[in-house]
Amino acid sequence: MNIDTTAVAALAAAEGIALVAAEISSVPRLPPLNDFNGTEPASAPASINVTVGVGHVAAASLTLSSTAGAGAVPALAAASVDNTSGSPDDVPPDAPINADAFGTIVQGYVIEGLEDLAPHVKRHAIAFYNKLIPLFLEEGSRWLLIDREKYYKILTSLQQHQTGASLSSLRILYPNIHYWHQNYAVIDAGGMSDILVMRPSNMEAVQYDSNDLKRLTYIEKVFADLLVAHGPDHNKGRTFFGKIRESVSNVSRPVCKLFTDLCPRCIERHQRNRPTAGIRPIITNGFNVRGQVDLVDFQSMPDGEFRFLLNYIDHGIKILFSIPLVRKRASCIAIALFQIFTMIGPPMILQSDNGSEFHGAALNNR
Repeated sequence: MNIDTTAVAALAAAEGIALVAAEISSVPRLPPLNDFNGTEPASAPASINVTVGVGHVAAASLTLSSTAGAGAVPALAAASVDNTSGSPDDVPPDAPINADAFGTIVQGYVIEGLEDLAPHVKRHAIAFYNKLIPLFLEEGSRWLLIDREKYYKILTSLQQHQTGASLSSLRILYPNIHYWHQNYAVIDAGGMSDILVMRPSNMEAVQYDSNDLKRLTYIEKVFADLLVAHGPDHNKGRTFFGKIRESVSNVSRPVCKLFTDLCPRCIERHQRNRPTAGIRPIITNGFNVRGQVDLVDFQSMPDGEFRFLLNYIDHGIKILFSIPLVRKRASCIAIALFQIFTMIGPPMILQSDNGSEFHGAALNNR
């Protein structure tokens, strides 16, 4: 489609805004801006919707409309327009702007795919982008992930090449057109808008397997793509990275890790740190602070009817009590401990090996 956007670009430049995309219906040539003087020009288009805003510059909407018998005056729709350099330092990282026409804006980037999400998922997205955007701006072109402006620049250049424009002529506007043509391709998404994919090895064939195609994403849309791959089971690590790489080609492992590190559900399910190997000594100060109890089995060499020996030691002062037992029962353990506690009192902590006899003695109410 050949669209003359000279006047639109001039209006955008007058407002200090860069032109990103235009969706124009009824394609006749747009008249000069000085013709909009309250009367409808003869060749005015029926409806033109232009979205302006590049990179981390806040977006605005320009609407030019005409109605029979009424004048057509260009007007900027309600939006947030930033005529400054758009530095992310000028935008509070924890203060996203909610614009009805453009979704959620975080640090100047218009985030896609958050309209129908739950509030806690939106909070996850805002926290994710507050961490991701500074990393993206710091790394620049070294990252696999690109922004929406570059995505549509690549898409537009390859579409123009498909319609007959030569690579040498496109190189004036797109210096990297040869690299893009070598690595990327544009395919029809089945009635929807075209999408950008990594060029498969058999792209020149008449038919190719769509499962082999890996599309490209951009920073404003990457959260929605990661959320789909994350799934209800909240997979993470290599499983999560492998799942997203099945369909998207330019998402790196650090981006996936950042997503899971900020996921509320993944944080809840995060395993506790395992204890370090080795023996940690127990330090006890004072009498009757900690008492340790254990049974010694003498069934192989009983002393008459006594087959067990209960040993109780105060861990603080190392005083030892030994009481022989006939049977290994909870009631026998309870009586032996009762005898010891009536002499020295019960300890603050009674430590055992959690055997059934000690557990039963602790719960015995007889």
